[in-house]
Amino acid sequence: FAAATTVLACLNWPAISTFLLVLAALVAGFALTRRTGRTTDEPVEAANPPGWDLPLRMIVATGVVMGIIALAPVIGPHLAGLLSPFPVFGVVMAVFTHHTHGPNAAIAVLDGLVMGLAAPAVFFLALALALPSLGFMAFAVAALAALATQAGTMFAIPADNTGATAEPDRA
Repeated sequence: FAAATTVLACLNWPAISTFLLVLAALVAGFALTRRTGRTTDEPVEAANPPGWDLPLRMIVATGVVMGIIALAPVIGPHLAGLLSPFPVFGVVMAVFTHHTHGPNAAIAVLDGLVMGLAAPAVFFLALALALPSLGFMAFAVAALAALATQAGTMFAIPADNTGATAEPDRA
């Protein structure tokens, strides 16, 4: 991610071209994560994580963000901002989910993350297109577009593609 971000930070493409590149990357990422060997009939037992689990997640995510902030004088604020958001929380969520619920649940978290990235992409496209003409109101337009996109992606996610929420058969 850091290498791709560094390379892409040098590009200065128009908003629509950049958005199409992002959409292509999201579609490719989602397609590449489809694993034919994944079992869908293995229910994941609900884990009762220890009391230190949530505080440790917060410390790890904060530590990564603080590390990026500490590097900001070296790598610059633009690149530091690009590196911060999604990998930090995606990695933290995936690692801890894998630990508490197993690999299928971690894969489901990452699947949701990839699909969920469409909403911020739409937000920034709408903002880039509307800001020159609408000014501050462009943020409201972009937020509504992102919410609509997020609602659409939530319906696109299969209800149970990993067995993560499957109830045991009590027949």
